[in-house]
Amino acid sequence: MVLNAASWSKKKSDGLYNLVKDLKNRGCPIHGVGFQSHVTTNFFYDGLNNGAEGIKSNMRRYQNIGVETQITELDVVCDKHNNNCVNGGLTTSAGRQLQGKVFSHLLSLCLSEPNCKAFITWGFTDLISWQPKAKCLPFDDNVNPKPAYWSMLYELNSYQTHHAKSLMAVDNLVETDKLSEVNETVKPDEFFSLDAEADSLKYIY
Repeated sequence: MVLNAASWSKKKSDGLYNLVKDLKNRGCPIHGVGFQSHVTTNFFYDGLNNGAEGIKSNMRRYQNIGVETQITELDVVCDKHNNNCVNGGLTTSAGRQLQGKVFSHLLSLCLSEPNCKAFITWGFTDLISWQPKAKCLPFDDNVNPKPAYWSMLYELNSYQTHHAKSLMAVDNLVETDKLSEVNETVKPDEFFSLDAEADSLKYIY
């Protein structure tokens, strides 16, 4: 059984961890916890740019009690406090680039933590989304890849070829709307699969 929870404040994270640990001690078959990730572009500055130590420590304490973690339901909407919202959606080039950084940094984090076993988006195209105006997914309304797709592909290629992953390199690459510089030696479908039930982009290893 995998529990899936949202709103990862420290208070809620601690409460859920204590609940899972207690249930495990009582013999309940809990195998994993999903980190439900409906976030904004400001999450790059609030939670990721400093190394995402809070998320890492949360994943590691679950590993210590034998419970795997997953990044689930990931989508990235614009934040009203910065200037990348247009009619409620992420449509500017700067906004899409920042969105790509959030996707790629979270993927890099999951790849770097042995206890993170799945990386799942909440849909894959803006054409079919629970927030259609938000433009919060890796493919646009015409199912063309956005910077989020290319930056995640860069991370997967780096991981697959055992190159040292550099978030700074991703930040530099994602400055263009289409990353022609991405190493194309690994095909996307070798990593990503479509979750038919949730119409999600899923990476499991």
